[in-house]
Amino acid sequence: MDINTLDLNTPTGLVSRTVTAKSDFVGTLAYSFELIPKTLSLGSNLRIINSTLTEQYNSLGIMLDLGINGRLAKNKFVYGMVLKNIGTPLSYRKKTAELLPIALQSAIAYKIAETMYYKLDTGLGIDWELNNRYRIGWGLEFTYRQMLALRAGYRYGNDLNNFNCGFG
Repeated sequence: MDINTLDLNTPTGLVSRTVTAKSDFVGTLAYSFELIPKTLSLGSNLRIINSTLTEQYNSLGIMLDLGINGRLAKNKFVYGMVLKNIGTPLSYRKKTAELLPIALQSAIAYKIAETMYYKLDTGLGIDWELNNRYRIGWGLEFTYRQMLALRAGYRYGNDLNNFNCGFG
């Protein structure tokens, strides 16, 4: 992923060259398994991140995500939780280190109704970064004949107080 370009100027203000401001490469290895068949699953991601600033400062980081997913009451309730970004900081210069925010994400969904023609689900999710940033979201989804889904939701926290809707 490349993020914009940046003009590097000489002391007199002339553009000496244009560089990519930030470039990232991420490789992911994932593994999951059912601990209790059709009831409880565990999983993890191992990510290696190579990040470059202004085409001259490089950093390598290793991150781990750990997750759990469960289903209750004949799949009417589904829940999940993941602890993200456990790992090494990105360090572009020896004196600076940039930690990726360690976050705990948790969600629960409930199947309100289901027939052969439609399905109605609701869900609640919480995303809490350990630097005290948080977001809470609630949503509703109506699916007709597995062909059309109508969605609406509300997000709250850290300047995200807004209503969203969509279809697909």
